Amino acid sequence: MRDGPALSSEGPAEEPASVTAAVTDGLPRAFTDCLLDSALEPVLDAAVQRGTRAAKRKKNAGEAAEVAKALLAVTVCDPACGSGDLLVAAAGRIARRVAAAREGNPSPDALRRAMREVVGSCLYGVDVSGEAVERARDRLRRAAEVPGMTPPFLDGRVRPGNALLGASPDLIEGGIPDEAFRAADGDDRGHARSLRRANVKPDPGQATLFSAQGGYSHSNEALAKSLATIARRPAGASADGRGAAAEYREWRDSADFRAKRLVADAWCAAFAWAKTPDAPPAIVNRILLDLRERGDEGIVTETRAEIDRLRDEYRFFHWHLEFPDVFRVSGAETRWRGGFSCVLSAPPREKIDRHADSTVFRFATGSGAYPACAAGLAEPGVSALRTDELFTERVTTILAPEGRAGCAVAPGIAAAPGARHLLDGLMRRAVLASLYDFSGPDARLCLLTFAGGSPREGAAHGGAARFAFRLDGPAELGDGGRSFTLAPGDAALINPNTGALPAFRGSRDAALVTAVYRRVPVLWDETRADGNPWKMRLETAFPRAAADTGLLRPEQELRDEGWELTGSVFSRDGQHMLPVYEAPMAGLFDHRVAKPRYWIAERGPVTVQRKSGTAQRPGVADRLAELGWNWEWLCAWRVPVRERAAVALFLPRAAAAGSLPLMLPRVVPPFAAALIAAQSSLVFDYVARQKVDGPAVRAAAWKQLPVPSPRMLEPHLPFIVPRVLELVYTSPDLRPLARDLDDRGEEPFAWDPDRRASLRAELDAFFFRVYGIDDRDDAEYITGILQARADGLEPGEGDGDGGQRARELILAAYERMADADADGAEYETRIYPPPGQGSRSGPEL
Repeated sequence: MRDGPALSSEGPAEEPASVTAAVTDGLPRAFTDCLLDSALEPVLDAAVQRGTRAAKRKKNAGEAAEVAKALLAVTVCDPACGSGDLLVAAAGRIARRVAAAREGNPSPDALRRAMREVVGSCLYGVDVSGEAVERARDRLRRAAEVPGMTPPFLDGRVRPGNALLGASPDLIEGGIPDEAFRAADGDDRGHARSLRRANVKPDPGQATLFSAQGGYSHSNEALAKSLATIARRPAGASADGRGAAAEYREWRDSADFRAKRLVADAWCAAFAWAKTPDAPPAIVNRILLDLRERGDEGIVTETRAEIDRLRDEYRFFHWHLEFPDVFRVSGAETRWRGGFSCVLSAPPREKIDRHADSTVFRFATGSGAYPACAAGLAEPGVSALRTDELFTERVTTILAPEGRAGCAVAPGIAAAPGARHLLDGLMRRAVLASLYDFSGPDARLCLLTFAGGSPREGAAHGGAARFAFRLDGPAELGDGGRSFTLAPGDAALINPNTGALPAFRGSRDAALVTAVYRRVPVLWDETRADGNPWKMRLETAFPRAAADTGLLRPEQELRDEGWELTGSVFSRDGQHMLPVYEAPMAGLFDHRVAKPRYWIAERGPVTVQRKSGTAQRPGVADRLAELGWNWEWLCAWRVPVRERAAVALFLPRAAAAGSLPLMLPRVVPPFAAALIAAQSSLVFDYVARQKVDGPAVRAAAWKQLPVPSPRMLEPHLPFIVPRVLELVYTSPDLRPLARDLDDRGEEPFAWDPDRRASLRAELDAFFFRVYGIDDRDDAEYITGILQARADGLEPGEGDGDGGQRARELILAAYERMADADADGAEYETRIYPPPGQGSRSGPEL
């Protein structure tokens, strides 16, 4: 056996090792109820409405009978059903509705009879574990027990199989993709290439699978008709369950079913086939054509045997063949119609590695069955597929256009790069109904609910989806402030590059941040030709510096070699070693929080040692020249610190570690000062806290934070630049920046904590106005929650009061600015001397 079973590489061949992961009966009751409330109940409401309308059209029909009939026509499926928990819970909901429609206040006997009808006509399930399927059938039979009546026949509705691995008419009609023959571990790459060459599609002039002239039909109408006769067997006390089982076995053994399943199995088997010379003749498009037109006669015995073996090993499951009553293919059609009214699932959450699970990986990425998940694999940082995401995409294909689905998947899916295209597709089609992310002690999961994709369903809720994050349990959904709605365009507005869904803490945060993005663009919108107004370049100055022995030089080592330290620069014989700035050295408007640990040569090349031998690295000046940066100072940003989620700052012209990525705008210095001021503002930090949930602010997230464009800030440069100058120019090593900002004083500004707090307060209040925070209550809310979190507002410059004084200064300045705007007057600072004219420190010796 070259690969393990479908979702794992351990366990016996006769029982896939993914059984333990596929049996998902651990969903707590409260979460099950929440999933049924959001996914199933709207389907049942719609069924009741259909029944009521039908009764009105039929003059002699009773409303109770029509409503019950409509409810019993609802189909519910769990594609990873395990022992059947979700199916039993769903059956109970439907049965109560049926019994209530008939009797109003139904008796226990009426409920039992309704449950029997629901189990026998509404429920479908699939699981890769045969043992789990038997347990699910037994549970459903027990739930449907009515004294004196045989249990419902479930063999044709709860089936063993791998819901992720199967063919559909449109996939078969498109032929076997060349991706099926991509070599994996254990394959012969030369033989794989020869199979790809042999996989060429037949000439269009031939009667082929790619032409309507062929004799093969995907129609399953006859299968559906013959299966319906089994389903219509009498359900009373005299019903013979053994007879139904025998008829069902005959149905599966019919020539029509076997011929169509063989073609579908062969198409799937191509992805699992050993790409080695000693393997049986492989299934390529020419062989698949022969198989379609001639059946068994079109392939050699060894190939047929290998198809059967792979089918048993991977448990291929073809939905239109297993459930032809649900997925209808008529005449010459190559796409099925129909689908389930409701799909409920708590699928396994496994990673599918390209090496350990090469067949499943190759199928998921190359078959065309999972385009969204395959696209997610190309996202930065994604190296494996996730089964819960694959199941979710599978659900989108088996759901009826007017249906509704609920999936319990791994938490954090909203921010998972691999799920970006999947969720983006649901949002763009306006079918995502809700996403509730739980991180409490009872369960860590996400409940995802969406519709089947009809325009009417999307319009029914205005296209907006409801979200809630960081929940402990479903009870918190009753707090209206914890959940919020987003329209399809809002996610693209807030995260245009990645399409990720923002994990706001509540409705007020969602409203404030969405309003900010409607006013202020992201730093760098990669979807627009004019989306980089700052002409920005984001770079790491010295990537993987720690791996190059000899590049980073410690202080004592340099002193021992005769280098002398002046300020922060080592010098010797006209050469210089420049400090390496790291994240712990940088704070808000302050690049000197800590002393340097390492230095790098100003000029290269620098000879370094690597595991593979010696190599040459550029010096600091060489590297900055490579980046096209000519200013004598740098802009950078750092990972979150104790009091800030995002910190932007100026640095001297020096080296920067990977923890301080460079931000290189192609603008003149006053605009660079305005950029740093905006990204150092309280409102910017507030938005960053809503979007950044982790130990690092990566470039992808930094680009999508809101920053006013240069054109928006240009009229305000006279206000911004003097305040930034006085805040950052507190050390001689930033004298080049001060000169570029037209500072006429030689010495740096004195470090005055009270004055700095006032300067920052005016900048924070000003940017509240720029970002559209025009309501004082909103300004109080933002400063309040930032004071309550992360130990206050820059406690290092406060009075040890947790940022209370800083908050008061900001709100006071905000109110004065609002009053000035209301009066049509120019704002007058209360800082004296005015910003940019503060006292200077003496020369450093």
